[in-house]
Amino acid sequence: MATNKVIINYNRESDKSLDNLGRTAASSLDGNEHFIWTNGELQTLHGSSGKFSEDLGKVANGGSVEVASKNASRILLLEALNSVAVEVNRQADGDLVKLQSSGLRLAKSPSPTGVLPKPSGFKVVSGANSGELLCSVDANSSASVYLFFWTTVPAPGNMSDWHQVASTVRRKTISGLVPGTQYALRVAYQGAEPTLIYSDIITIYAQ
Repeated sequence: MATNKVIINYNRESDKSLDNLGRTAASSLDGNEHFIWTNGELQTLHGSSGKFSEDLGKVANGGSVEVASKNASRILLLEALNSVAVEVNRQADGDLVKLQSSGLRLAKSPSPTGVLPKPSGFKVVSGANSGELLCSVDANSSASVYLFFWTTVPAPGNMSDWHQVASTVRRKTISGLVPGTQYALRVAYQGAEPTLIYSDIITIYAQ
């Protein structure tokens, strides 16, 4: 199960967004009963947030010196936010109410993918070599591996009786088959959820 956390890296924030975030976090954490600050992280955040706001305000009518000063204070604010965010995550220990009270942004938890759908675009053709079949299927971004299954016809009803091979790409060559023998093949996407949805069966004679 995913643990609730706040974002600790704000490097991609625009200057305006970072300015607002710094001031919001400093205000939200000041006197916040959910957190105890013993190493000066909160004081550093207040100082770096104020300095960045001040330097940012000078950039519009300033020159290269003002821009350089703003960039330097931005780095200090990012470092302060990172330090505070790490401590917020440690003390909150996944408590959503505490995290929300910090004024920092919550990290988005990945949504469970669930059972992957029935594979689409499954194709099987003869390979360049005797006893070889080339399998392909449409890619699925949630699949960690593609499971290819094959057996002789008539195919057994239990999939555990089929041959199986896993591939990290959507194509797989199956070799060592008996020429003139009819084979049944199918494929399934494998993700975090162990349940498999199989493709329709394709039958083909090995050449």
